[in-house]
Amino acid sequence: MSVLRQVHLGGRSLEDRAVAEVGMLNDWIAKLDGEAFDSHKILNKAVSNVLSSIVFTGRFDYEDKLFNQLVDLVDQHFRLNPFLFSLPEFLTNIFISDHKNLFKLREKLFKLLRKIIWEHRESIDYESPRDYIDCHLIEETKWSNSSQPETASYYRDLNLVCSLSEIFLAGSETTTSALNWFGLVMVTYPDIQMKCQQILDKVVGRDRFPTVEDFSKMPYF
Repeated sequence: MSVLRQVHLGGRSLEDRAVAEVGMLNDWIAKLDGEAFDSHKILNKAVSNVLSSIVFTGRFDYEDKLFNQLVDLVDQHFRLNPFLFSLPEFLTNIFISDHKNLFKLREKLFKLLRKIIWEHRESIDYESPRDYIDCHLIEETKWSNSSQPETASYYRDLNLVCSLSEIFLAGSETTTSALNWFGLVMVTYPDIQMKCQQILDKVVGRDRFPTVEDFSKMPYF
């Protein structure tokens, strides 16, 4: 959490990142001109992009190869193992029937994240951290020669890789699933959809996106 606070991830900053991504998502959907699409995939990319803006400096294009590899690996992992990413190996062997493929998938994800971390090491400015990874690497350097080995042990590449994987696993799949279910409810119950739209039109209008402050005026949601 101390690293997250360093890159100003609370309050309006995180909200602004999410609102900006909603705008990009709307533009992407508009270009389809009514063509059907897989809501899970695109919502997963949008949610993952908000996380990417926190840990990887900025967002990715929805067609970016590296980004799609990351999203696909996290999605596949969640389908094999809906538990926390740090589930101990002996429990994984017991509860996950396809644990061999899960371990292979985990290694692929770790390899991809290590590549991103290495790229950050090559371009980092220790006086001006860009994101979560930079802040972690700065702390790692700070504590590397410390007389407090227990604290220094927190700032290692393996811990960083595990933290990144858990951020994406816990943040992307859960939020994507919630958004998909919300969409399903709106489609299944058009009367509720209409009421929600009327409230949005009254409180927010159609010239801007809703904000956290708006929700206190929309108890129906």
